[in-house]
Amino acid sequence: MCAMTLERMEHIRHVTDQLRQIDKQIYCEYDTRKSPSLENVSKHSIGTVSDPVRDAVHAVDVLEQRKAECLQEMLIFEQDLSEIGNNEIEAIIRWYYLLGYGWKETSRMVYGSCDYFRARNTLRRYLAKE
Repeated sequence: MCAMTLERMEHIRHVTDQLRQIDKQIYCEYDTRKSPSLENVSKHSIGTVSDPVRDAVHAVDVLEQRKAECLQEMLIFEQDLSEIGNNEIEAIIRWYYLLGYGWKETSRMVYGSCDYFRARNTLRRYLAKE
């Protein structure tokens, strides 16, 4: 089990943000409205034109591979999170770092109030004890 540090939790928050961006990029690759028009392709010489479908498939393959890596990191983090043994702290970490909610939304989900500092300070006190 890896220690639950603030740096590790911030890293996993960036991983979840990156995962959302990868999903958006994959969607854009499948969006046919963004594919090049025939007139743009015909302006280039025949030797420099690449197959847009092949390029899109390659881009999606690369993005899917990165997505799988992100999901694997999140799975390991989730397994370590379940070993904390404090349901309140687990919920705070899950809502804020894994699901990407803000501190106000996290406090609302955990405590039922929209206090910005309550969940944040609870987590900081927990980390100071560890």
